[in-house]
Amino acid sequence: MSRIRTISLALIGLTILISAWFYPQLPARVPSHWDINGIVDGWQTPLESALFVPIVCVVLMTILWLAGRLDRRPSIVAAIDWVVVIMLAFFVVLQVTIMLIGTGNHIPMERIIMIGMAGLFAGIGRAMRDVEPNGFVGIRTFWTTTNPQVWSETHQLAYRTMVISALITIVVACLPIPAAWLFIGGLSSILVGIFWPMIYAYRRYHQLMDGTSR
Repeated sequence: MSRIRTISLALIGLTILISAWFYPQLPARVPSHWDINGIVDGWQTPLESALFVPIVCVVLMTILWLAGRLDRRPSIVAAIDWVVVIMLAFFVVLQVTIMLIGTGNHIPMERIIMIGMAGLFAGIGRAMRDVEPNGFVGIRTFWTTTNPQVWSETHQLAYRTMVISALITIVVACLPIPAAWLFIGGLSSILVGIFWPMIYAYRRYHQLMDGTSR
């Protein structure tokens, strides 16, 4: 088994250890969902709270690893493996935060979520940077999937825009603003990071088809 997959299994094991450590300390109701204003509006039992993240991680890892078996090219397998690790790391942070809040600690979940999503977003951008055209990972539009040059250039650009968007989201998450504005600002930054490369792909595709320069 590759080192990166060993890391994935270790991260899942870590979520289980976190749950086992906190489980005896959890109250009868554990917060599980927060609205746009950062107010708790969903609850779980201690057992549900302890099992939810580990189960999600196992299912997610299994699905993505099976998807990787359908295309064995090294760049595709490597990209999927890195995406798995990045997503599992995000869930580890999420699990720790939920357990700490459940045991009475005051932690602004909305800010942790935004920072975690920013890290997830930047990591996925890095994982996709050098990936070959495929059916699973990447920015799959008509313009990228039908032109390898557009695919490559779009993903190089996406890596930069996704990292910049992630950094902006982290800055926004640290500002003393209401949770709703935090959500709107962070989500807007992430959406720009996604859609700008798509706009570039459209324009670049037509430039190449028309024989024009950059």
